[in-house]
Amino acid sequence: MKNPYSKAQMDAFAQADKCLADAGCPSIIGIANKQVMMALAANRPVIQIEVRSVYGVLQSYPANEAANLLAQIAGTKTLKHETLALAERMGFSIEQKAQAQFYKVAA
Repeated sequence: MKNPYSKAQMDAFAQADKCLADAGCPSIIGIANKQVMMALAANRPVIQIEVRSVYGVLQSYPANEAANLLAQIAGTKTLKHETLALAERMGFSIEQKAQAQFYKVAA
């Protein structure tokens, strides 16, 4: 999703923003950008991971097709924190898949 505001609107926001800043009021552009970022975040592709403990070390395993593709690109079976951080910078949203809870049954 691209910015819904035209260049003329953004220029008008900038002019109004300058006037407001001179008067000590909050930024219109900051509010508009926040709305755009919220709209973009709602439409971001999702990378789902499943966190498992392997010999006491937490590992992030791919849990959907986008995550599998990312792991293939990285050349790994698990997704490292750095890889996930780069995916976020590329516009992906990272979600941890809910883990099943197992309870011990008294004998």
